[in-house]
Amino acid sequence: MMKKLYISVVLLVMVVSVAAQHQQSYDMNYYKSHAFLQQGDELCVMDADLEWPLIVDGRSAVPLQEYLSQLLIGTVAHDADALFTQLKSQYGEPVTGPFATLPDDDKYCYVDVSVEVMDYVPNHFISFAVKKNVKPAKKSSREAVKEFRLLTYDIQRETVMSREDLLKKSMLGTGTKVEELVPLALDEYGEYDIVGHVEEACRVQTGLYVRALAYIYEEAYDGWQWYTITGALSTKVSKILMSKAGRQLSESKPSAEPLLTFAPDSLWKGEKIYLQPEEKPVYANGNNTLAPFFVSNMHVTSPEWDHQKNGTSRLAFIVDKEGFPCDFHIISPLTPHQDREVVRVARLMSRWTPAKQGGQPVNSRFTLPVSFQDVE
Repeated sequence: MMKKLYISVVLLVMVVSVAAQHQQSYDMNYYKSHAFLQQGDELCVMDADLEWPLIVDGRSAVPLQEYLSQLLIGTVAHDADALFTQLKSQYGEPVTGPFATLPDDDKYCYVDVSVEVMDYVPNHFISFAVKKNVKPAKKSSREAVKEFRLLTYDIQRETVMSREDLLKKSMLGTGTKVEELVPLALDEYGEYDIVGHVEEACRVQTGLYVRALAYIYEEAYDGWQWYTITGALSTKVSKILMSKAGRQLSESKPSAEPLLTFAPDSLWKGEKIYLQPEEKPVYANGNNTLAPFFVSNMHVTSPEWDHQKNGTSRLAFIVDKEGFPCDFHIISPLTPHQDREVVRVARLMSRWTPAKQGGQPVNSRFTLPVSFQDVE
């Protein structure tokens, strides 16, 4: 099946006043930032790529935010920028000028943190992969860290499900142990005898995504070696592994609670955001070039597109008073991969002509619906 992309590019300035409140069911902030830090004679290069939940199914995502921030920084943060600010403070102060002497490459430290949506079923659950890597050079005083967590958040119960909730710990209804089923999904190691143990799991579109330890006979070493294997289990294995609690996520009835009523941020970097400016912003070379730009830059050949859905991913962002697009949010999701691709392409956009109010350039916010459709 050939994937063809259709894009609706009507720029929808949010039709609410700055003080107005409105209902919204979903808001995922796609936050990306970089920092160069110094503490004494040691330096740190830090990158954050966070898909940060603000609203899920009309509910504030505060419990989920607290859990994610505890994993990454060991304390509570309710927005991505605050989390990154606290993480930076653990590694030094921003470098603001030239160095008096040439830095020692052996005293560098590289930090990468990410939060990625793995799956989302409205009114039921949302799953994430959380990563934190700290790679110190040989003379750095920092300790190496390599953390990877999978989690599924039960939206109805507002709680993070444990591995035990998603996987049966011991004997299954078939009389087979989890450890005996894991090798069935690891076809690439089929020539070996594998004994696996599932460490973590989360829900994905195709069933379950796991991190497992596999005990594999390695011919090069003429012996058994432990390997960490991460990937999606086969549909057959996933169905067997799903526990009662896991099935309830997909089978439970949606909550009848009303959508969260909220007021969108009225300031960007301390200055007002205009939702209905007198002059709307204009994309480089005209708004009519926006659709061809998205189509030509969208990558639709990776395996994830086999699970593409027809529909619309709705992007909200700011064009600041200097014309730079920023503060990207998905406010109506399709699938995690399609939403992520929409944001990736949006970050490639050229500089805009900013909105104007009273003849002066100002910050503005609007939404851009991006529609997908399969054609054979």
